[in-house]
Amino acid sequence: MTVPQQGSAIPQAGQWRLHHTLQQGSAATSFLGYSSFALLDQMGFEPIGAVIGMSIVHIGGIQVAGWKTPRELDVYSGAIMLGIDNALRRLRDEAAMMGADGIHLKTMVKRSNIGGEEHEYYVWGSALRFRPKPGAMRARDGGPFVNAQAPTGLYQMMKRGWLPSNIAYGACVFHVPHRTMRQSLAQTFQNVEVQIFTESWYTARETALGRMQGKAEQSGSQLVLGIAVDEESGVHGEHAILFLARGEGWSRRDDLVQLIPEVDLTLVALMDKEVMMTAPYARTRA
Repeated sequence: MTVPQQGSAIPQAGQWRLHHTLQQGSAATSFLGYSSFALLDQMGFEPIGAVIGMSIVHIGGIQVAGWKTPRELDVYSGAIMLGIDNALRRLRDEAAMMGADGIHLKTMVKRSNIGGEEHEYYVWGSALRFRPKPGAMRARDGGPFVNAQAPTGLYQMMKRGWLPSNIAYGACVFHVPHRTMRQSLAQTFQNVEVQIFTESWYTARETALGRMQGKAEQSGSQLVLGIAVDEESGVHGEHAILFLARGEGWSRRDDLVQLIPEVDLTLVALMDKEVMMTAPYARTRA
């Protein structure tokens, strides 16, 4: 293992834990459940250690938009993207320190407030090594892939020649203009589109989706699945709305299909139902 140089983004306590995990006789740690472990083990993946990524970001200032001006609050958008990027990078850095091929996520990136100007971003996962050919399953950028799918989904995708690359996020905080009293009264008894609202929200969603797609392409993704767009209003002031897009990036790797063996999905289904196969035709409660 290569120990990071002074000034690494991973604190010393984290470096010590990762180094200890690689020592002979050390126990492997993982967020995997029992059925997930069983299926990944059949596929040739073994857990090395639990990995985390986090970042606490201070928002650098209060951004004020004009009362009638539709515009992005880019200070807030930038702070969110910085926190998410830092958390995901540290997650992969921890796994890379252990020589991992991939990471199976326990959770997507979470956000929480630590006061008015600081936000925490964090993500957890299990670093995996591919036993048959260590190093073969890494993403196109040379780092460990990040998988957000359940192991059954990962298996089906890999048997079709698709390897996960990374999860990608895009954020946009947008100020929605106020309407004048005259505009509000004029629309009170009409079914009419509020065009300035439509255009503002449309622009914000498209911006978030475009940034997410760009992040996925930077990691070598050729396909993005599982796209979701969340929205939050009022977090960054009155008449401001946050759109947060995320997706799961995949790259085509037909050369790896032969490395993935056929697995017994029946065993995994039984474990999920807390049923254990004890004989060819006998089943008992575990």
